[in-house]
Amino acid sequence: MAQPVSLRSDLIQRLLWWIVPIVIAGMTVHWIFERSLLRNQFDASLLEKATTLATLVTEKEGRFELEFADEYMPQYSRETHPFFFQIWTPDGEVLERSYSLRGEDLPLVRGSLASPAVFETTLARGNEVRCIGVEFPLRLGTDQDVNPATSVTIVLGADTYHLNQSLKRGVLEVGATGVASVLGVSIAVLLALRKGVRLLERVAEDVSSITPSSLSRPLDEDQAPVEIRPIVASLNRALETLRAFVERERRFNSDVAHELRTPIAELRAAADVALKWPDAESKDRLAVHAGEIAAQMAGLVESLLELATLESSDAGETEEAFDLGKCAALAVDQAQRGEQDGRTIELELDQDVILACDPKLWEVVLRNLLDNALSYSPAGSRITVRVRRDGEGAAVRVSNRTDALDEAGVARCTDRLWRATRSPVEASHFGLGLSIVQAASAKLGHNFAVRLEHGVFHASLWKTGRDAPKDAR
Repeated sequence: MAQPVSLRSDLIQRLLWWIVPIVIAGMTVHWIFERSLLRNQFDASLLEKATTLATLVTEKEGRFELEFADEYMPQYSRETHPFFFQIWTPDGEVLERSYSLRGEDLPLVRGSLASPAVFETTLARGNEVRCIGVEFPLRLGTDQDVNPATSVTIVLGADTYHLNQSLKRGVLEVGATGVASVLGVSIAVLLALRKGVRLLERVAEDVSSITPSSLSRPLDEDQAPVEIRPIVASLNRALETLRAFVERERRFNSDVAHELRTPIAELRAAADVALKWPDAESKDRLAVHAGEIAAQMAGLVESLLELATLESSDAGETEEAFDLGKCAALAVDQAQRGEQDGRTIELELDQDVILACDPKLWEVVLRNLLDNALSYSPAGSRITVRVRRDGEGAAVRVSNRTDALDEAGVARCTDRLWRATRSPVEASHFGLGLSIVQAASAKLGHNFAVRLEHGVFHASLWKTGRDAPKDAR
């Protein structure tokens, strides 16, 4: 079984996985530049000291002199971490060396003022020395004229302890900066994620608080982060579907309870009568009455189940090619077999009304439309059924005269379990036929409408357009 994953922990790990190496890389680059800067500064200080020594060298009549006193520059004579220098005349003779060299010689490496020679060496007693070698032109005589052909070479160095100390301080500064950066970024990431994840947690809390009684209240999409609004919108659509399903089940239960109350009461009353007067005739009447009530209850339950099936998401998923004209002719033939009190059904249809959909839905539509027309039309009247092609669907109209409906009744005739009070079949008709037709039409992707015109009731289905075609009205 997969372990649950925390979005906050996963984001923190992923962000730190990228941020920490980036910070380390940045600190490394910074340290490289810092080390180069420290070395350049160290070399610049050596060049400055070498330049100072060069100003103390003079030449008179071919003789070179260094006006230098150790007591004024103790850094060249101290025992620990001293500075070193050595000066050569143009012919390569040593003019002077610092006391700190203890008689040793520094390597003679020449460079110019513009490009000094920088190198490192190790003295015999173990001192690691970083040196700079420069060839300086001398100022001759009292008139300070420069003679480029006359110059001295000065190599000046310092124990690398001084540079190493600076580098250590730089390492500590860069390291401290890196650690502080990582900590600062980590804290910023935690705070930012806490606020960001809080929005997700709020959505999760709203989802977890959903109960059957709160299905009508959708989740607030405006409060959700933009990235998960499509998910919240999908949840709202799912909740709406669930709410409709729950409402349909509640309505179904209510309808069944409401409609079964009367026949159950009649059955109990008949049973009480039979028990009070237990003669053979009463028992026969009870049996007949119970059979009629059972048939009525079975018909009601079947109609309600048919309506519930049509309103489910699985109805109408089967598609096959069939001839709607033949289906209509069969429905008319079946409707005319019963007792019709002189009513006739006239069928008008186009040739080759071939559709690709679920034929069972059309059978439900035609059966209930004809049953409704036969139930509410007067005896001896004519019922007209017209079927024709309408785009990729069909236009169907069933018309019958009626004295049981007015305009107010037409507005309510598609409501569940509504029956016209003036209908001659009010007691045996359940008031579900047009509700079933409306649900089946929706599954077929067709429009459905009813109207009353000059005492004639028209029930129409059509595919294209907002209004029913003129010949299907």
